[in-house]
Amino acid sequence: MSDKKQGKADLHIHSSYSYDGFSKPEAIIKRAAKLGLNVIAITDHEEVKGAKEAEKLEKKYGVEVIVGEEILTNEGEVLGLFLKEKVRPGKTLKETVNEIHSSGGLVVIPHPFSWFPLTRPPIGIKSLYRLVKDRDIIPDAIEVLNATPMGRHTIKRNKRVNEKIFSLAEVGGSDAHIERHIGMGVTLFPGSTKEDLKEAILAKKTQASGDFISRAEHADVIKKNIVKMGKSAGKKLLKPYYKLKESINHRFDT
Repeated sequence: MSDKKQGKADLHIHSSYSYDGFSKPEAIIKRAAKLGLNVIAITDHEEVKGAKEAEKLEKKYGVEVIVGEEILTNEGEVLGLFLKEKVRPGKTLKETVNEIHSSGGLVVIPHPFSWFPLTRPPIGIKSLYRLVKDRDIIPDAIEVLNATPMGRHTIKRNKRVNEKIFSLAEVGGSDAHIERHIGMGVTLFPGSTKEDLKEAILAKKTQASGDFISRAEHADVIKKNIVKMGKSAGKKLLKPYYKLKESINHRFDT
């Protein structure tokens, strides 16, 4: 680390704009300020609205916001940081990394080599190895510490594999879906601004730190998500009924 003050960032947070998130963007940045975080990245699934909403509140709360997104590629998920616009999912891993880099963003491999039946697929070690073999298409960082219970079992392997094979900048993130989990996993960096953080990642001067969400608390979030997705599916099924009801009401009103 340099002589600069050490900053603290949570680079993996989901807001209510994620299909599986619950916290409003303002509640997230307010919580981050309370915890003393310098920078946060809101990384909703295939969405940047939450991050852009929080970005407008930077001065109010004294926390800088990185516009991010968690994007599903054909080989697993990646985090795009410092984005200007939403990145469309479903492309190849190489195409997605290239698109993020072309827009001036950074690419982070989140929760690598881990697997849980109810989550979307992570990037596997073989996929990451194939990617970095092409020296022009290299991710910028790897999330060695993911604060979910899965992360507890993979952190040592993540660090070992990165040190021996990939040599990417190491970062940490909470992967928080509720306010209480924000800041559980963090990235330490020299400086205090998001530009300082970007420079630190590119220079590989970051460190991952933090703790892990308990299995019981994580299970509670999963239960909430099942209920949320059930309600969403129910609304889709009832949409034709609501349209018919509006049509009938309109007919009688006129």
